[in-house]
Amino acid sequence: MNMNKRNQNMDGGGTLPLIIILGLIVGAVYFLLQGDLNLSFLKPKTNVEVRRLDDYPITVSVEQDMRKIQTVIKSDEELISFLASIDKTNALTVNEKINFDKEYLIGITSKTLKKTGNEFKIKKVYIDKEKGGLLVSSRLRKPGDDCITTDEMNMIVDIVVISKTDKEVQYEKLIETINCSDE
Repeated sequence: MNMNKRNQNMDGGGTLPLIIILGLIVGAVYFLLQGDLNLSFLKPKTNVEVRRLDDYPITVSVEQDMRKIQTVIKSDEELISFLASIDKTNALTVNEKINFDKEYLIGITSKTLKKTGNEFKIKKVYIDKEKGGLLVSSRLRKPGDDCITTDEMNMIVDIVVISKTDKEVQYEKLIETINCSDE
């Protein structure tokens, strides 16, 4: 009987050091792979997965002043309408088939730009914690006075794919000036 008590004590005592060693190994692996390890399930999600469409952003020549457009595209008809409102010749297309049952598009344009050399794109789509909706952040990079540009009316169109959502979408635009003498 004495022997049975001794075996029972040894069974429970062997697991504690094993748990400590496994904890140390997991901690060391996490520390070593800190930048490469994706533990997004531990952090609250603030970014929204965005997929870029091929050929976008794209610069389109225009013949008259046009206002900027910022819209959520929820169907093929809305996509056709969005593209037609920018390009009356219907040359502007999306070559990828979009499943609007699972995905929406964010379509955004610059206002009419008077010179070439501008860059415009959607930088990020993230969840606005204060308002509970989505915030689409875009950036317009304008050429500085020292850059060589051509007078030509144009606008830039960018379209990205996001997962289907019912959240309200708001937009922000950051404007930067590029100094060409620094490049």
